[in-house]
Amino acid sequence: MAEQHYDVDLDIRSSKADENMLGFSVFTRTACPKLPALEGMVKIAAFQRPDGSGYLTLTFLIDRDEAAPLPPSGRWIGPLDEAFLEARLGPRFEMAMDLMLPQDSDASPVFIEEMDLYFRPLAEDALAMVAEELFPVLSDCLKLTFEPLEPWSNPSLEGIADPLLPEPSWGRRLRAWIGLT
Repeated sequence: MAEQHYDVDLDIRSSKADENMLGFSVFTRTACPKLPALEGMVKIAAFQRPDGSGYLTLTFLIDRDEAAPLPPSGRWIGPLDEAFLEARLGPRFEMAMDLMLPQDSDASPVFIEEMDLYFRPLAEDALAMVAEELFPVLSDCLKLTFEPLEPWSNPSLEGIADPLLPEPSWGRRLRAWIGLT
């Protein structure tokens, strides 16, 4: 019988291509005594249920620094403090789920961490809620600094791989990561 190989990284990336993506933002964190310095991007997707509830999936793509060992917790971003989130986001916040993803692909240029945040109801304008409410709370909770949220759009992909561009933007890197280029 032939041995089959399952590519977890490829499966994660292909599932992301079908999400209802809202936007993305570059984030940084300055090193402090208990937390390492970070740079990366967070992608936000929304899932709305017929009853108005729903959740946001935040996918953090963290630039891999070969010199930095993975923290003992196996996490660069988390953990989330649900009591803190509930106190700051109010009664519509239901719960948070930290999703542990495998971090064993040495070939990947990024570490991936993901979390789902459930709301009842999920705001009609979830993008504004993320920018105006959620990012400030996550900044306090996780000590991250977010750049302005960029709405996701799917412009014509012509010219994205322009070889004259020195460093791909985070938007182009995200599109390439999920296979849209």
